[in-house]
Parts: sequence; structure tokens; C-alpha cells
Amino acid sequence: SLYIAFNATQDAIELELPPLLPEEEWSRVVDTSLSPPHDFEEDPPSLLANVYTLPAYSSLIAKKRKRVLTI
Repeated sequence: SLYIAFNATQDAIELELPPLLPEEEWSRVVDTSLSPPHDFEEDPPSLLANVYTLPAYSSLIAKKRKRVLTI
């Protein structure tokens, strides 16, 4: 599943990502507010919270995936 958001306003907005199962997490694939090469991640980082601040005039693509276990 993908979560796609666009912020066409001049102010940052807080997004509440849809809830997931305990074994799932959201990962940030695209955030156009970030400088390259971090605006698009081939190995996207996990989003640690279900709230994401999206800066003005930017977009976000988050992808649902199985939670990555760290040891």
C-alpha cells in the first residue's frame, strides 16, 4: 500500500498516517522537501511515528512494509 500526500499551501502541515498492524510500518520513499539524494530513497527509512510533518509546497510518498527487526 502507498500513502501519497501533497501540500500545496505555504505552511507546513501535520499528517496522520493510517494505522497499521503491529508487524507493519510506514517507510518514506519520497519527500520532495528534502535535498538530493534524500528526496528519493531506494532503501527508504522507517517512519517512527504515525504523524509526519510535511513542509510547504512538497509531497510525500510512504510505503507500507513488514516491520524491520533490529537486533
